[in-house]
Amino acid sequence: MNYLFYSKNNFVLGERLRRVIKGIDCEMYYFNNLTQAINFLMTCENGVMFIEKCFSKYIKFIAQLVDCDVFKNYAIVFIDGEADKNFVNNKNIFNISEVFTEADVLDVVNKFNYVIENEWAVDFGQLKVMLSKILMDIGLSLRHIGFSYIKDCIEYISKRHFKLGGLHGDVYKHVALINNTNESNVERSIRNCIIQARKNNQNFLPELHNSSSITNKSFLRYVIEKLHENSIKVG
Repeated sequence: MNYLFYSKNNFVLGERLRRVIKGIDCEMYYFNNLTQAINFLMTCENGVMFIEKCFSKYIKFIAQLVDCDVFKNYAIVFIDGEADKNFVNNKNIFNISEVFTEADVLDVVNKFNYVIENEWAVDFGQLKVMLSKILMDIGLSLRHIGFSYIKDCIEYISKRHFKLGGLHGDVYKHVALINNTNESNVERSIRNCIIQARKNNQNFLPELHNSSSITNKSFLRYVIEKLHENSIKVG
């Protein structure tokens, strides 16, 4: 979890907050530029942004912002005991008093951690069964090692809240390590598995038909969407 404080250079309040966050062995980052704060959040898997009271007038806009898919892994905490309660949901929008205690901050952190853990609970047994069915329905063959690599990729991605991110140096690296091979072989095997399925099925993935060549990434994204359609929790 990443923590940041957005304010108009209220260093006294920021230092009080930093000491609390330091107590849970985490760092807190200061920002007085909203663009920079959002850019920082977007590099994190999840995070909590504390906001100085003077920005509480924007609570409606910010509440709508964090309700969209892009920001669903982040919580906003207004340091304003009088913040508009219509938008404080104690899920990803919180408020604490300007005279907050350590317990107040930790209570918010624990509540958001609970939301994250339960929001992303995935039944991996169900995932494995449904994943195999989807791949075979698409036309991929179990005989290709790429079939197994695709499953490994999706299972790894599922543990990161189905954030696809980069493949080289991350997803492929993980799959290569657990299969005692290298990234290039993982990438090539998946690509070949997809190519063979496309050759054997003229109606292969009509949703991606406009693409002259289906990339590994677009294929994995498609499979994730199919899991979603089959009620696998993907966020």
